[in-house]
Amino acid sequence: MRPRLLFALLGAAALSVAAAGASETAIFPLSEVRPGLAGYGLSVFSGIEPQRFEVEVVGVLQRVSPGTSYVLARLSGQGLERTGVIAGMSGSPVYFDGRLAGAVAFAYQFAKEAVAGITPIEAMRAIPPPAGSATAAAAPVALADLVAQRWPADLLERMLAPLAAPAGSAAAGRPGLLWAASGWPALVRGRLEAAGLAAGELAGVREDGVALVPGAAAAALLVDGDFQLAATGTITARDGDELLAFGHGLFGLGPVALPLAGAEIVTVVASQASSFKLANVGPVAGVWDRDQAAGVRGRIGGAAPQMPVEIAVESAGGGATRIALRIAEHPRLTPALAALGLLGAFDRAGIAAAQSLDLELRFRLAGAPPLTLRQSFDGPGATNEAMLWQLALQTYLTLNPLAPVRIEALEVGVRPHPEPRLATVVAARPERTVVRPGERLAIDVALAPHRRPGERRRLELTLPAGLPPGRYPLWVGDGVSVDAVRLTLEPADPLRFEAARALLAGLAGRDELALLLAAPGRGVAAPGETLPRLPGTIQSLRGPVAGRADEKGLRAGVVLHQREPAAGPLSGLVRLELEVRPTRSVSGKERS
Repeated sequence: MRPRLLFALLGAAALSVAAAGASETAIFPLSEVRPGLAGYGLSVFSGIEPQRFEVEVVGVLQRVSPGTSYVLARLSGQGLERTGVIAGMSGSPVYFDGRLAGAVAFAYQFAKEAVAGITPIEAMRAIPPPAGSATAAAAPVALADLVAQRWPADLLERMLAPLAAPAGSAAAGRPGLLWAASGWPALVRGRLEAAGLAAGELAGVREDGVALVPGAAAAALLVDGDFQLAATGTITARDGDELLAFGHGLFGLGPVALPLAGAEIVTVVASQASSFKLANVGPVAGVWDRDQAAGVRGRIGGAAPQMPVEIAVESAGGGATRIALRIAEHPRLTPALAALGLLGAFDRAGIAAAQSLDLELRFRLAGAPPLTLRQSFDGPGATNEAMLWQLALQTYLTLNPLAPVRIEALEVGVRPHPEPRLATVVAARPERTVVRPGERLAIDVALAPHRRPGERRRLELTLPAGLPPGRYPLWVGDGVSVDAVRLTLEPADPLRFEAARALLAGLAGRDELALLLAAPGRGVAAPGETLPRLPGTIQSLRGPVAGRADEKGLRAGVVLHQREPAAGPLSGLVRLELEVRPTRSVSGKERS
């Protein structure tokens, strides 16, 4: 197994696969804590065995937040006088009179002495047992925005926000969640550091287990495989196979199912800002199942679900750079972690600065056929736009408002191109603008490729028979822009996920030239259906649309939509107008 670089939490810890079950320990209640009270704590400073450090109570911070108080204590021994409280000590159990009082939870940056906040054990034991499923949230990207490829430029940063250490109050200091990051190229390390997720380095990997006992080191392994990302802390208490750890929340997500792994502490690195531990992460030994403000509950044994991600980046000489990952499953975490993996694959393959690439995503969905989507990206930000497309799609799938969706696996194919290929749609000219139903019409499309002579494409369409007389708007452009117009004209929202999935599967790519002919609005859009051209008799039977909560009139409805492949990605949209006149009779007169 290859080395990993690990960052520790404000409590780095050793986890064990083979510890004997520990019996429940008597507690020292918060009501008995007084200034000057002396005790001790346990944490790992080197190796895998917990070592003792000394504790002296300074006082109690009462009601720092509703229902939350902390013990403030001065720590000493094990070099703490020199290092201060160490990132990686979160969860370290503290005892008075041989009874468990709580867990080291936070400290203060740039403090000149080792003063720590301690979460009372009563608060940690009040963490509810695992129940229910992971708490979802509203998808930050709507279906209409996916069609038009509109999403926030900082979408990745928004999705990474739950991973960052929760900001403590001025009284409670900083929880100081530190992270372990291994194998990530420079491009991603910079994103991790900007999000506060890479403050130190993982030293390597233990092949064997570590005893999971109070004071040992524990990690929540979020990404494993060719790249790794883990948050580490210390075990506070063990009752049989149940664990309490960290002394503060990881992400405050409530019910979770995250891989629980053991760790070995290699050394402590002293820092004026916040000292931290370097660790080796061991094999997965169980599951973290509850993430609350007072700490994290876990259990030894079992397996947390992990989503396999396979990324293949083609190379010019044949072959491919392949990245294999296993990512912890949670609807608010997994999409962003997969996006980081994609950025890492770009950098590992040497295409981080590529200005043109094709991307294929294959989502394997539980209980449904796979969803395969393809898109082309061109320009200076091509790789970042490709990552945002994957992130937006995966986020919508996992957080969609229609039905729970589990992605069992993600397969990604990347084909980079040596030069930009984008061509702009600059003009479109029909051979005539007055047409009749059933006629064929040719449209000449002018393209302006990047640093190449202009090109022309010829599109042909057949007007639907029976098309009523009138003026009809016609759009010609790249597939994505035309799809955006289509959804604007027919804005019916799917009622079922199957309908949303079908809409996504049918989206055009930028490497397609598309056209769309619309009819003046005489139809309605209702949830799950669009009826663009209702006959007058049917309209009268349905009654007026105005006032209906589930229906609205269409300004225009799509009567013809076609697309064909282009030589490369396109950009641009042109609006034309056709006048449809009645079909001529045999005598040459126009039919009404």
